[in-house]
Amino acid sequence: MNWFQYFSISVILISYLSSLRIFRLDKSPLLKLFSFFLLFLLLGELFGMAWSKWIWSKTGFTRSNQWFYNFFHAGTYSFYLYFFYKVLSVRYLKRWVQVMGAVYLMFVIYNLSFWQGVYQFNSYTELFSCFIMIFLSIAYYYQLLHAKEIIVLSRDPFFWISTGVLTYHLGSMMGLFLINVMNAISLDKARDIHLIIGFCGILMYLNFTVAFLCLKKK
Repeated sequence: MNWFQYFSISVILISYLSSLRIFRLDKSPLLKLFSFFLLFLLLGELFGMAWSKWIWSKTGFTRSNQWFYNFFHAGTYSFYLYFFYKVLSVRYLKRWVQVMGAVYLMFVIYNLSFWQGVYQFNSYTELFSCFIMIFLSIAYYYQLLHAKEIIVLSRDPFFWISTGVLTYHLGSMMGLFLINVMNAISLDKARDIHLIIGFCGILMYLNFTVAFLCLKKK
């Protein structure tokens, strides 16, 4: 799986580098913030990989990086909630994002403190996060369908970002359900499912890349 890890990080790097275009175009501040978010994702994945390879041996701590990803993913999904709250303009959809954000935060704290804990991968939080991301993506599609002005989807960066988020989290939710809920598959099949989830992640970052490349100059 090492080759796939490096390949995935390369795709994230490409996505981040493409996002730097937004600073030359002087476009939406929210897209500029998303560029910093991509850098956060890139550095997080690099740290997660480096931890399990050599950093852990310098600390006397556990080699498993699950504790890191529990907090890293909490930060990631908190940003997505903020991002879609800003993107959505329909009042009741924004209200739903607020409610989901509050419930998500309470669920994260409860799961880390009393249920699956810090050192075990919080799969139930991840499943809940996938559900929220799917809802947010579809909510943006709903907003597009009811928009009064004509929006060219191929030139709409928020459409591509929403499509990437939807693609990854649909695949991730189905994979996590099979692995963690059904709990009736072999180790080899579990690895295959993780690989499929990884490819869904690559598709997500490719969509993010298109989101920044599709922008026109003024």
